[in-house]
Amino acid sequence: MRAHRSFCLAAALSLCGIGPALAQTSGDGSPPASPSESTTPAPSANEIAAASSGESGGGMKQKMNGVTVALSLMTRSPFVQTSGTNSFVGSGIAGEMFAGYKLDRFFFGLGFSIDHAGNSTKLASAAGYSTTTTESTSFLISPGVQIAALRAASGRLELLGTAQFGFGRAVTSRSDEPALPNNVSPNFPNTNFHLNYQFGPGLRFFFIPQFALQLLSGIEGDHFFASQDAPSGLRSDQINTVSIYGKLGLLGVF
Repeated sequence: MRAHRSFCLAAALSLCGIGPALAQTSGDGSPPASPSESTTPAPSANEIAAASSGESGGGMKQKMNGVTVALSLMTRSPFVQTSGTNSFVGSGIAGEMFAGYKLDRFFFGLGFSIDHAGNSTKLASAAGYSTTTTESTSFLISPGVQIAALRAASGRLELLGTAQFGFGRAVTSRSDEPALPNNVSPNFPNTNFHLNYQFGPGLRFFFIPQFALQLLSGIEGDHFFASQDAPSGLRSDQINTVSIYGKLGLLGVF
């Protein structure tokens, strides 16, 4: 009779759902932990570093450190030297390469540009012909820095401050065919020096962490100094220009 009562009680408890609940209760009477209350593991050091550098929340917006190369098209006013001291200022669109290292908000680098111009004149007559060729090559090496002064919350758009200083010179050569004697076409010692500077604001937008489009503008100054030591005396020439420059380019961080 007692066994029959125990069986009936167990069947009633199973039908009411009390039996499984009692079976899942721990030995000390505390309820079992729900899946939502499960223990979450502590974040690792790499996860903390990634969160602080902007890699959390949708992925890294830009690569903070790395070797950087910028290729740009810019308005240029190159100096073309036609003789020891005679020069003129050209104008047009030219390319520039700027390479260096990006360290978070700072980008240190070195720019390089080169210009070449040539002129050839041929004279022909019954007595014969003569050809005079003049070639001038100027180069500019420009160390500079870019600083991301303001950065949008998304981490993709930056307001830049830029400064760049260039130093270089022009190399000019002249040839005559047939060759002329030195007393007709003397070649006097001459030297020259080119100083360039650029500074102003800019904008940079990262499409992907390693690739960005940037637009720079500001004040550009060019100063060209040339001197020639001739028997008649020392001649010195100087050309100065100050203008607004524009530069549009692409930047890659590796």
